[in-house]
Amino acid sequence: MDVRDLKEIADLLAKGITDAEKIKIVIQLTTDLELNQLTFSNNAHNDWFEFLIAANNRVNNRVFELVNNAFSIDKTQKHLNLALQKVKSLRDPVTIIQTMPSGPIVPSDQVDNSIINAYAELYSGIRAREIVINANRLCQQANSDAQTTIKQSSLPSLDVAPNRYWHAVFNEARLHGPKMLTSLLLVVNKTLLPQNVKNNIDYLVNYLEVSHK
Repeated sequence: MDVRDLKEIADLLAKGITDAEKIKIVIQLTTDLELNQLTFSNNAHNDWFEFLIAANNRVNNRVFELVNNAFSIDKTQKHLNLALQKVKSLRDPVTIIQTMPSGPIVPSDQVDNSIINAYAELYSGIRAREIVINANRLCQQANSDAQTTIKQSSLPSLDVAPNRYWHAVFNEARLHGPKMLTSLLLVVNKTLLPQNVKNNIDYLVNYLEVSHK
């Protein structure tokens, strides 16, 4: 991530958590960050910035995990929520998918119908098939060992009603687990979607990431 973004996130974290003991808890919860390798000052902003730099430099970037752990300390704190939303907005789809496990199956009731309906309204026929192909590619890009992707042979004909087609696609995706379902959710241009659908996608991606750790 860009240094300017990390400074902005550090500022938000410093407004949300200033207590050194709580900061230490966040560090201890974050993979690959060791307290004995970090130094604390009397300036919360400087401390958070240093820890974000350290997290950003890890082989497996730990910035999201660090900020998410800070948010878990006090989920009612608006500055921590803003920091988490900022980090989410900066992550590319591949990075998000890489944090997901391949399994288990995602329960059907977790996929809101508004998401399926929105896909059906925007994509039909050949374009619908292209979205599925691109979602498979995205999943494989994020996970070179991915064996389980959506097979066209498992889907109904493109001649069926778009809503029926997309119900089948999302059913296949959830059966293949969080990585595949997340790939399908992140492959489309979200600017074309209604705000409530964007919110439902964000909620589902967060659910997949947090509940399957």
